[in-house]
Amino acid sequence: MTIHQLLGALLGNPIEIPAHEHTSHDKTSTGVNCGSANILSMTTQERSWMYIGLMVPILGIFLAMRYAKHQKNWNDEHVKANLGYLPSTNCKNALCRMSSRLTSSIKTVGILGGCGILLPIFLLLLPILLISVLFQLIMLPFRLCCFALLQS
Repeated sequence: MTIHQLLGALLGNPIEIPAHEHTSHDKTSTGVNCGSANILSMTTQERSWMYIGLMVPILGIFLAMRYAKHQKNWNDEHVKANLGYLPSTNCKNALCRMSSRLTSSIKTVGILGGCGILLPIFLLLLPILLISVLFQLIMLPFRLCCFALLQS
């Protein structure tokens, strides 16, 4: 999985997994067709505050459990419906294997954050996030003004 595909998946773009010999979690191999699916149930654009919350001590563990339950439902309803199978870490196809790791990496961040290990990163990201929100609020009147001029 390239960096471009990884960032695309985090932003909510579907991942296209080519046809390959798929090895599932129970180590059975089957041939699967090319398919495309949104692997993550919660993208960074939709839930940026939740991703920040994963890094907060204690809270991160509870958010990781909530995310795991939501992701399991998403996998059953959307990923398996679109692909016909679930990506597995046992698969020999690199894109399929990395897609599976991507979903579990968010749970890992929540557990590490809940234990307090990611607190320094959280403290660095919080001011950056606040500055970005303030910048968007300051720029809002200018964007509305320019949009009104373009409409007339």
